[in-house]
Amino acid sequence: MDRRRKLRTAAGALAIAAAASTVVWSQSAAPRRHMVAVRAGHLFDGKSATLKANQVVLIDGDRITASGSDVPIPADATVLDLSRVTVLPGMIDTHVHLYDQQDGRSSSYRTLVAAANAQTTLNAGFTTAAIVRNDLK
Repeated sequence: MDRRRKLRTAAGALAIAAAASTVVWSQSAAPRRHMVAVRAGHLFDGKSATLKANQVVLIDGDRITASGSDVPIPADATVLDLSRVTVLPGMIDTHVHLYDQQDGRSSSYRTLVAAANAQTTLNAGFTTAAIVRNDLK
């Protein structure tokens, strides 16, 4: 293998490692145990067909512990005032292709594009995505 090819391979591996470690770190870091109270103008809880008005969602660390119109807000909680908007749980995409182009690109390139597409999916409100086949093969 010539020197340029070795450098390209090493650079690609480094880029993948950096991207993967960022994604893994952001998902696996220990949750900060802190109370957050979300004041929702309207709440869609996914259990009923109607929106609930003037709701409070209490979050302890990474878990929702209570929701309702009469939930007391702890004094030490951070309050997010979303009283002018509708709040809903994270959406789930059960059929996603993070990289669906059979264009002969390297696995390094496909991995970086897939990571960027995963970030776009997360930013759009999808907190769970099921990849139905291996797009990176």
